[in-house]
Amino acid sequence: MNTRKSARSSPFAYPGFRLPLSKTALVAFAMACLVSPVSSASRQSAPLPPQRPRGAKPPPIVAQPTSPTPPQASPTQPAADAPAPAARQDVDTCLSKLNDEGVKSSVAMPPAPAMAACGISAPVQLISIALSGGAVVDLPDHPMVECEFARVFSDYVRTAVAPLATGTLGSGVATIRTGPGYDCRGRDHFAGGKVSAHGKGIAVDLTEMVFADKRRVSVDHQTGAQETAFFHGVRAAACGWFTTVLGPGSDAFHANNIHIDIEKHGSSGGYRICQ
Repeated sequence: MNTRKSARSSPFAYPGFRLPLSKTALVAFAMACLVSPVSSASRQSAPLPPQRPRGAKPPPIVAQPTSPTPPQASPTQPAADAPAPAARQDVDTCLSKLNDEGVKSSVAMPPAPAMAACGISAPVQLISIALSGGAVVDLPDHPMVECEFARVFSDYVRTAVAPLATGTLGSGVATIRTGPGYDCRGRDHFAGGKVSAHGKGIAVDLTEMVFADKRRVSVDHQTGAQETAFFHGVRAAACGWFTTVLGPGSDAFHANNIHIDIEKHGSSGGYRICQ
């Protein structure tokens, strides 16, 4: 994933498809911290000490021997980019929500990270996503992702991808190829570079879709205007759910896939890369 170019909105427009700007995933980024004013009760003066009797002399000051303070061992601080471990209760809550939303998944065990900043606090493997009409979208790559990312991705598939497939191609989407999801590596596979969103389990790469009519369409090869319009719509709609969307034309690394993730960008995390 390359972040050297950024844009606040997608250049990909699909006639007849309205970008769901009101349905954005993770739009509340860095919230301003509000400092509560000090209450009047806390402004009350502290009680004064009792007055010394008139004429009394202050007690003599006796020097106390001092001893050097032994050095205190400072606790080891985690790496700045390392993900914080999630509480078990949070993991269970997320998994329960996935199940309620019709997402079939299983708890995963990621391999030992090759980079210090890699890791997933609540890893799951996605298997399939149930749609409102009873159809099921299969995810044969069983991508390993962060549980909260799984919820964002499944909502995107149900709310945007599935309706676009039916409306544009006249056939429901049956299978989505996503790649492995979690992959501990640098961005754009550069060794020693900043860790990719894949290394945090918050990204997948859409490469191909299979539809109910057995049609198979890949990101880098479409036949006819309808298939092209479908992928343009899928790509444009992704900007409403994800903070990074990169596809063919953005750079050489995404010539055959649409990369989507929910990584925060910049010091405030308030903008999106949509190319």
